Amino acid sequence: MLTSTEKHMHIDHVEPLVRLPGSKVQEHPERDTVENLFPSCPQCNNYKHSMSVAQFRDQIDFSIPRLYQTASYRNAIRFGLVKEVGWDAKFYFEKFKL
Repeated sequence: MLTSTEKHMHIDHVEPLVRLPGSKVQEHPERDTVENLFPSCPQCNNYKHSMSVAQFRDQIDFSIPRLYQTASYRNAIRFGLVKEVGWDAKFYFEKFKL
């Protein structure tokens, strides 16, 4: 049985097509290939938007420093409400490439 996330997966262009603002014209139509399509959860696909994989990875890596700018996050750490864990910096499609 599929989980809720699996039922609602998006198809992501790993290397983005990039649509020009206010247009349906794609900046990189050559990237619209089956080999460039991989499953993505909706949240990641929407967050990644038109970023490259490297740019998206940088955004995720900067999440903790950005969170530390808020007193709420620092307090959550101090009170043991949040535990930071590392990640291997690999996305699903990189781990399970066919």
